This record gives sequence, structure tokens and C-alpha cells, in this order.
Amino acid sequence: MIILLRNFLYLLLLSVFFSACGGSGSTDVSTSASPASFVAEKSAVPGSVTLQDGGGTGDTIYIDVVLTDVNNVFSTSIYLDYDPLVVNWSGSSSSGDFLEKSGSSPVYSLSLQNGIEGTLVIGISLLNPATPVSGSGTMVTIPFKVLARGSSPVTFSNLQVFNALPSEIGVSSGGGTITIL
Repeated sequence: MIILLRNFLYLLLLSVFFSACGGSGSTDVSTSASPASFVAEKSAVPGSVTLQDGGGTGDTIYIDVVLTDVNNVFSTSIYLDYDPLVVNWSGSSSSGDFLEKSGSSPVYSLSLQNGIEGTLVIGISLLNPATPVSGSGTMVTIPFKVLARGSSPVTFSNLQVFNALPSEIGVSSGGGTITIL
């Protein structure tokens, strides 16, 4: 019975991710603006979720969502804000290595809040009977398409990390800035 309740709660959590999102999509605007760089506002410390430079190619910059020394992680809910006049989400992502350490394949859900550029809603969860993960690693790598010269803060407007109960795990967070020269 407890396992059924836990699975129901995880499915409910995933449905919240999908319903908060409103769909995905991106605006295809080409520009010659480049190069792009990302600078984190703070370095990773134990018990934190931070954004790190994942590199870039051409008109795309990659940002890694990184957990550092966090225990018993089963799922995350992340709202990531950025300036849609400077960058847009490319509509894809690359899975990280953190939750994969459980030996199970996590479920990833990424979409724009209400289908509008500016807030990316990210939900990542293991499914039972997976074992929660402790340690450090990349949750997801997010590509952004460069639209114009300038800078865009990239911040967490909502960040929740859960264990398998599911109870929230307290973490600190740090965003950063994308700069396009």
C-alpha cells in the first residue's frame, strides 16, 4: 500500500510539472551575435544546486544544472528564469549523470511555462523502486539559442529537491549571467 501511495505521489508530481508548463516551443531567430559566455554567480558548495558553464557552439550556449553533496535525491522541480530578448530555450536538453547513478532511467520533463519564453519548467524524477542518489553531479544540460547581444540573468525562481518520501531537501542555490558580445 505504501509503494502504491508513493508511486501515486510521484505521478502526481510529474503531472504538476506537465500542467504548469503549457507546452514547449521556441522562436527561431537567427543572429550573428556571438560569442556567448556564462558566468556563475557563486561556486558550488555542499548542499547546493548551481548553474555552471556547459560550453557553447556557434549561436548556442549550454548551462548545466549541478547538485553538490546532496543526500537521498529522488526528484527535482525547477523554474529557471532568463531574458527571452537575449536567449531562448532551444527546445531540447541533455540528461545529466546524477540521477542515472541510481541504475534507473529518470523521467525528464522540460517545457516553457504557459508556452512563453522566459521561464523554463524542469521536472526530473526517478520512478519506484529506484534508489535515491547522494553525492554530486549534473542533473541536466540546457541549451539556449543566442538571439541578441547583451546579458541575461539566469536564476531559479522556484527550486525544490525531494527525497523518496517525498519530503523536500533543503538546498542553497545560485544562478548566473549569460553574456553575448
